[in-house]
Amino acid sequence: MSQPQCLLSVLPTELVFDDDSDNKDDKDHDGYYNGRSSLLHTAIYCKNVEVVKILLQNGADPGIACTRGGPPGTLDRLLAHTCETYPLMVGAHLDAGAKPFSFEFATKLCYNDDFINSLIKRILNKHLDVYCTYSGRLSVKEFTDTAILHFPASEGNPDLLEAIITRAPSLLNISVPNPVPNGQSAKRWYNLNSLLNLAPGSHKPANAKFLVHCGSKTNMASFECVWENASEFTEFTAPWLDVMDLMAARIELDSPEAIPITQRCIDFFFTEKLPTNKGFFRKLCSPPFLGKMRLCTPPRYLDKLNIESNEGDLDELRYVIGWCEVTLQNEIQKEGENDISATDTPIDCLSSLAFLRQHGKVQQEIVEILREATLYFASPERLSGLGERN
Repeated sequence: MSQPQCLLSVLPTELVFDDDSDNKDDKDHDGYYNGRSSLLHTAIYCKNVEVVKILLQNGADPGIACTRGGPPGTLDRLLAHTCETYPLMVGAHLDAGAKPFSFEFATKLCYNDDFINSLIKRILNKHLDVYCTYSGRLSVKEFTDTAILHFPASEGNPDLLEAIITRAPSLLNISVPNPVPNGQSAKRWYNLNSLLNLAPGSHKPANAKFLVHCGSKTNMASFECVWENASEFTEFTAPWLDVMDLMAARIELDSPEAIPITQRCIDFFFTEKLPTNKGFFRKLCSPPFLGKMRLCTPPRYLDKLNIESNEGDLDELRYVIGWCEVTLQNEIQKEGENDISATDTPIDCLSSLAFLRQHGKVQQEIVEILREATLYFASPERLSGLGERN
């Protein structure tokens, strides 16, 4: 028996003592508390994995309340830190019978990526009931009897989502049993809090994309929610465009039932709080959606789409691209005259030209879409049909 094990084996593992040490400057521990402590908590605080294991092997209670720093319990507390020794301590607690059933444990799995590879499969396979429900506040949302999958959808990552969905695929389209606030539609409330719609509010496009690929419920209501969140919080960055493309391919955007929601999506871009519509078209050149959206755009919006402005931007881009191409060609010619290899051409110059060409291609598509929309609404037959739909 080693010396630490010999000494600790004769001490009562339930020993609790006053701790008035002053270590508030220890940045590895938040919420330091001067008060009642225990041997187990002291060993954890000192990051001594060997002593933690010895204490647990000798009967220390792995579920003892966390006296240092207050609640939650010891196991939950360990998950709040990223110190490299803490996963080992979590493993020791699980071996000793600690039960990870609290709301804090479920949520902290989402925040600590360090635990994904080393412990998540073990926890999900042997220690966690994936069908268990939890209640509490996550970020700004209050959940009641919520499945564990909702937490990684909002705050976790695709690895954690995959680990849970693999073990409980029926959770993929589970609803959130929240009480519906007064004045809100029950149907819309549940759509807002579906798995897929929790990801945009937390800026998690990778989660949303993974959920769509896995078969998460995709309909016009979820499309509208993701659309509004993505535009309001992320200004339609490239990852969100991928999500919108995936969703648009799975729903009938031109069906009669979809027209009111499609119209609301369009209306959303003409509110004062959002960027100008020119920026919208540059960021949202998404063919699966815009290809059908233009058929639903009412004539009153055409003046806001400002086709002349977009055509002017396209002409300017073409001028800049032409100037860059001539400049680059002149540089290459000079290099040849001076026996300098063409491979010495500045990479940033080539990448800038490639970017401008791609931007010009997108702008060309925007102008073509606007021209089609203008011609569409210039037709009396189309206008009469639009009046019937709206």
